[in-house]
Amino acid sequence: MANDDPHTSLNWLHDIHEFLFTDIGLDVNQSNRYGFEYMKNNPYTDPWNNKQLKSIGFVNFRNNYSHMLYWKSGHSLIKNILEGTHQVQNGFSRTSHPINETIVIPYKDPVDKFLSAYFTSYEFKEQLDGWSSLWYATGNVTQDNVTEITERCYNKLDAFVDRCLTNGEATAMGNIGDPQWENTPPGKYSNRFDHHFYPIHILLYQALRNRTDRFKLVGLNLDFGPDSFIYHDIKVSKDIPQERKDMLLTRTSANNNFLKMVSQKWKCANLSKVDQVIQMYLLNDYKLIEVLDKNAILQ
Repeated sequence: MANDDPHTSLNWLHDIHEFLFTDIGLDVNQSNRYGFEYMKNNPYTDPWNNKQLKSIGFVNFRNNYSHMLYWKSGHSLIKNILEGTHQVQNGFSRTSHPINETIVIPYKDPVDKFLSAYFTSYEFKEQLDGWSSLWYATGNVTQDNVTEITERCYNKLDAFVDRCLTNGEATAMGNIGDPQWENTPPGKYSNRFDHHFYPIHILLYQALRNRTDRFKLVGLNLDFGPDSFIYHDIKVSKDIPQERKDMLLTRTSANNNFLKMVSQKWKCANLSKVDQVIQMYLLNDYKLIEVLDKNAILQ
């Protein structure tokens, strides 16, 4: 379906930079809070070309679409379902970059993704002597310790957000420009940028920055029980074993239910800070998601 409005266009695209920063009008200054200008000129920072980050990439379904796999988007679930199956026989293939013209971008609410990313970050999970005892404790909450653990997690999250708002750039999330980050000694990961915080628009830019042939982008909202694109095609595949399909029924998150509760508790009690985080770090992703949402409706 054609649409002349570039903000909700399903017309063919050829330049991801133009689409993001001219057509949609994303704020490059907000992107630069994540070191975008540095990343554009340094191929080392491209997560799609980083051999240490093998869990992300694209799943291509025949010639129909390429589904983006990235952190905080249910990438582990899709990867685990397809691993060990005859992917090519099933119509699926894994590549580092999208090979089809239609590219499906799964997403969740950016604020929820941001808060969830903190609790899966190295800063929260890892301490100098190994895995954090507090992180372990969140999986073993009892009647006796629930109040204490809730308060400790809440306060750590609050302090992290305050630091992000004070710093005004992603250095609060670690050093995004350190070329030696892969060699960081165990116990010192909190000094490096945690890849769970990557905004969708920057990941999308990196994935398509060198693409010259045409493409179009469609969103897949993960907050409303997705049942289209890759989720549909896995379910109807005659070649994927039923026990693997059943994994879709028990989707898990890197955050346990306790940490999800803490995130929601913090979000409800700190609406002013939530708005500041959006304006400082997340507004670009919200603008992109609005376009992806409309494209999905018009598809």
